Amino acid sequence: MATKQKQVQREEQDGALVPDLVGLWFHSRDDQGEIQWQGHIIGRPEPGLYLVQLFEWLMGSPSVVRLVRADAMTGWQFYRTGEAMREWHDEHANP
Repeated sequence: MATKQKQVQREEQDGALVPDLVGLWFHSRDDQGEIQWQGHIIGRPEPGLYLVQLFEWLMGSPSVVRLVRADAMTGWQFYRTGEAMREWHDEHANP
């Protein structure tokens, strides 16, 4: 019995296929490559612009919601679930 892997849905933007990031979790990085934010992509009000819910580091509670341009996400690390994001952070950022 073959299993199907979930794939991020894709849509066309300016004639090219781009990933639909809504629903993914992430760690963003600053200019020095250090983890800056952790959050969840909760919407895309228009092509190339995403609404992200950020979470506090200490308690993991939701903090603020921001609009972020897709081109600012190029160095971000994406995860399919919040649990996967937390596991990666626990294993790699806090050895």
